Amino acid sequence: MNINENYIGKVSDYTYDGKRVVKAENMPVIFADNGVIGDQVKVRILGKKRGVLQGKVIGTLATSSCRQTVPCPYGHSCGGCDLQEMNYEAQTEWKSSRLERELKKNGVKFPSPCNNLASKNNKGFRNHMQWQVKDGKIGLFAKGTNELVEVQQCMIQTDLGNEILTILSESEAVNNKSLRLIGIRTNTLQEAIVIFVTNENSKINIAAETIVKLSDAGVIGIYQSVESCIQFHYGARVKTLYGEGIFREKIGEETFQYKPTGFFQTNTEITLGAIDIIKQNIIKDLPVIDLYCGVGVLGLSVLPDKLIYGIEYGKEAVEMAKINGLKRESKAVFIYGKAEEKYREIIDKINLHQLILDPPRGGCDRELINEIIRAKPVQIVYLSCNPNTLARDLKKLTDNGYCVKELMNIDMFPWSVHVECIALIQREIS
Repeated sequence: MNINENYIGKVSDYTYDGKRVVKAENMPVIFADNGVIGDQVKVRILGKKRGVLQGKVIGTLATSSCRQTVPCPYGHSCGGCDLQEMNYEAQTEWKSSRLERELKKNGVKFPSPCNNLASKNNKGFRNHMQWQVKDGKIGLFAKGTNELVEVQQCMIQTDLGNEILTILSESEAVNNKSLRLIGIRTNTLQEAIVIFVTNENSKINIAAETIVKLSDAGVIGIYQSVESCIQFHYGARVKTLYGEGIFREKIGEETFQYKPTGFFQTNTEITLGAIDIIKQNIIKDLPVIDLYCGVGVLGLSVLPDKLIYGIEYGKEAVEMAKINGLKRESKAVFIYGKAEEKYREIIDKINLHQLILDPPRGGCDRELINEIIRAKPVQIVYLSCNPNTLARDLKKLTDNGYCVKELMNIDMFPWSVHVECIALIQREIS
C-alpha cells in the first residue's frame, strides 16, 4: 500500500474521537474522515499515524440503511457533531453495542442486551456551549483544524442559547483581540449567563445597548475568565462583569446552584432520567457515599433526607454542594479531598454502606478501587462517560466479589460518539 492509493472498503465502526473505521479486503484497518456504519466507500490513503493507516473518503459506492439527510446546515463542515448522517435510533444502538463490546473485551460479565435511555429531545437539549471566536466571528472549528466555521444557529443548543448567540454575533464584544472563546449557559428557568474567555487580563468592551439586549433575553450574569493554559476551556481567574457569581438549574422539582465556570451536566433531561434510575435502585435505609460528587446533584436528588457523604476534589464544587444541602436541610456531609483518601477515613466510621461513583473520563484511581474492594460496599451505582475506563474498573471489581446487575446507555450527547452509561454493581453473597 502506498500514499494516495485508493481502496474500496466498508465503514464498520467509529473510534472514540469520531474517526470512521474502514475495513478493506486484505488490508489493515483504515481510519477515515467520514461515512456511516454500513457505507461502502472508496478511501484514499493519506499516511500513517501511530501505526494506523489514515485515509480520506473520496466516494460512497453504496449507502447504509442507517444513513439519513443531515439535519443541520453545518453538519458537513462544523466539528461539533460526529453522527449527523446516522439516524438517531441507529446512534443509540451503536452506543449500546460499543459499551457491550468494551466490557466483553475486558472479560466483564453483564446482563445482555444493555438497556437504552434515549433522549426524547435530541435537538435543542444542550444547556452549555463553548464557542470559538476568531477575527470577530463566532463559530466552531472544523474537525481537526483551527479553521472557524461561523455558526448562526446551532441545532443542539437551546433556543435561548441561540438567541444569545445571535446577539453576541452582532455585537462589538467579539472584536476584542484577546477574546478566544465565549461560553453560553442556559437553564430550564429561561435564564442564561455568558462567559468571555481571554488569553490575558484585558478589558472586555460591552456596550450598554448589548447588555440591555442580553438582559432582556434572560442573561442574568456576564463573566470574564482569564485562561492561563490553552488546553483548558476556562481559567481559574473569573471576574464578574454583570450579575451575581452563581448560576442555577432546576432538575425535576429541585434547584441546584453552581459556579459560572463549574461543571454541570449539559443535558438536563437525561440527567433527570439518570436520577430516576438511581432512585429505583438505591437502598433507602443504607448510608450513601457519593464519590466525585460535584455540587451534590445525584446524592441530594436520590436521598434528600438521608445520611449522605459527598467527596469532591474541587473546592468551589464542595462549597456549592454545602449550599445546596443547606437549602434542603439535608443530613448530607460534603468533604473536600481526594476520593481515595477521604473514602478511607469515612469507612473507618461506618460499616454497611453503598456508593455512587461518577468519576471523570480517566475513571477511578487505582488506589480508590483497592479501597472499595477492601471496604466491601453492598452496592455501587457507577456513572461513566468512558466505556474503556468503566470496563477496566468493572473487571477489577468483578474479579473481587462483585457482579454487574444492570447496564444502561444514557444518551447524554446525541449526535456525538460520546457514550455515557450507568452500571449497577452488587456484592455477591458467598
